[in-house]
Amino acid sequence: MSHLLQDITEQPAVLRSVLDQYTRGTSTLSSIAREWALRSMRSHVVITGMGSSFSAGYPAATYLNNRGVPTFLVDTSELLHYQLKLALKAGLLVVVSQSGESVEIRRLLSVLPIDTQVVGVTNNRESELARRAQWILELNAGDERTVPSKTHTATQLSLLLFAAYLAGENRGLIMADAIRAIDAVERFITNWEEPIDRAVERLSGASNLTVIARGYGIAAAMAGAATIEETARLQARAVGGGLFRHTSLETVRPDFHACMLISPDGTRNLMLDMASELAGYGGNIVLIGNDLPLHSGYAMVEVPRTTAQFTPLVQIVPLQLLAYKLAQQRGLEPGRFERLSKVVKTE
Repeated sequence: MSHLLQDITEQPAVLRSVLDQYTRGTSTLSSIAREWALRSMRSHVVITGMGSSFSAGYPAATYLNNRGVPTFLVDTSELLHYQLKLALKAGLLVVVSQSGESVEIRRLLSVLPIDTQVVGVTNNRESELARRAQWILELNAGDERTVPSKTHTATQLSLLLFAAYLAGENRGLIMADAIRAIDAVERFITNWEEPIDRAVERLSGASNLTVIARGYGIAAAMAGAATIEETARLQARAVGGGLFRHTSLETVRPDFHACMLISPDGTRNLMLDMASELAGYGGNIVLIGNDLPLHSGYAMVEVPRTTAQFTPLVQIVPLQLLAYKLAQQRGLEPGRFERLSKVVKTE
């Protein structure tokens, strides 16, 4: 088994470990929530990271904004060079880095005043980020030698739990939703090959790929597109469903290939209607979601249903496995870097 496939299949166990550490001991999350309660009337939250650490913050930012907690999600390079005052005025600055040592992270930390309240989310307790943070949300995902997979989903889960505490939500309910989502990931991984092979067949011959989503699903679209590019060397982009209609409809021809992530929320029918429209224009469409309608114009990857905020935690897994299979189809070793490195040290 390749390192990448092993990392992907380890995700249920890693996610259960993350959930277990917050089920057994919630002092860190409770401490952060108490600090935020002192600052929330006059402040905002900033979540920052790079690559998959950035996209993993999207569900938490959406969740918090939807509950009246002003939250900005900004990639660390842009935050450092163009929006630094946003970070300096934040009530909480959540810095996300699997290694805790990426160049932008180190440079951001070096310019922060000592009284800036930093929550560090990392897989490396010995990192620069862990040393600087007032609070550490440790991923405990184990060694990951290739394209982010288990560290990404562990980050998503950790940040959603953080968001629930900050927003004062029912903690038992969010934990129960998390358990259902982890079970959904495990069920999909148990029988993944047949649906992913159908998706690969539909995308055969693609020179580029568009991943379309709405709401929380945009996190999976961003991370999935990046994983496909890094793993299969196939140009991929993520785009919101509404934005796609306003900007990209004219690109849909028989050589158009897309994955559409269908979430169980109020925009589900909008996405299904768009999928039918794109297939009608000759586009090659793969749908990823639950309770998908039969349609000869699609390849369908059915995933178990979960609550909206946990949907990207489940939907990213088929995209990871799709990237793995596309790499094999293209004669590549899945997950082997040629130009990237696990820790980026050059801006």
